Amino acid sequence: MNNEQYIKYNGNLSKVLSCDPRAEGVITLHSSVTTICECAFQDCSKITNINIPDSIAFIEDDAFKDCAGFSAVHIPSQLLFLGKGAFAYCYNIKDVIIDAPLSELQSFTFAGCTSLQSIELAKGIREFGEKVFYNCTSLTEIQIPSTVEKIGDGAFYGCKKIKELVFPASLKYIGEGAISSMTALRSIVCLSTVPPEIYQAPSHKISTGTFTVPSWQDKVTLYVPVDGAADYAAHPFWGNFSIETLVDDEA
Repeated sequence: MNNEQYIKYNGNLSKVLSCDPRAEGVITLHSSVTTICECAFQDCSKITNINIPDSIAFIEDDAFKDCAGFSAVHIPSQLLFLGKGAFAYCYNIKDVIIDAPLSELQSFTFAGCTSLQSIELAKGIREFGEKVFYNCTSLTEIQIPSTVEKIGDGAFYGCKKIKELVFPASLKYIGEGAISSMTALRSIVCLSTVPPEIYQAPSHKISTGTFTVPSWQDKVTLYVPVDGAADYAAHPFWGNFSIETLVDDEA
């Protein structure tokens, strides 16, 4: 099928302004495209794949939101900016590769991508935005780049298959509810000797008659560097975990 009739470019073919929802199958963008504008492909649910040229520099907010036909996404290394909600609620995306050394994953970038199983991130990211992986219920693991300093509110909320999180030594801040509703989580590794600041209330055991329901923190083991163990144990949030110290080859 020829989808060119459904794609609207600007005059010099450097921007994709919009795409008619009737477009379907595989889309190949013009090789001169540098910008995919806000909401350009939103609700184009019949598109199954899009070939993004190496010339791309900007993918703006909600550019591919609700593109339910996508199964995979590959972001070239030249990209400078990936907007908020760029791939939000693309329900069938399973694999994401981001070769671009972005400084930030914006809020809601992959929120609601319930089929997402694998994601590869380039080094250089300093911040995960609010609800960036919200309800990615099929995601089993994620390697957080060693440069990340901040994880926003609700970033991993509802990621129910992730069993382990490894927070790099660079991490300083974890937002409210960032690690809530992660029912499979069994271990957290914090590589910093200084406990990351976190805005999340500790949970507590609930006793009802003869039954005791443990808090989610009771089910998770926290691994920390030996030099920081005392500070983690004294922390109002981190101190509620069972704490073990890392051996040298883990730290």
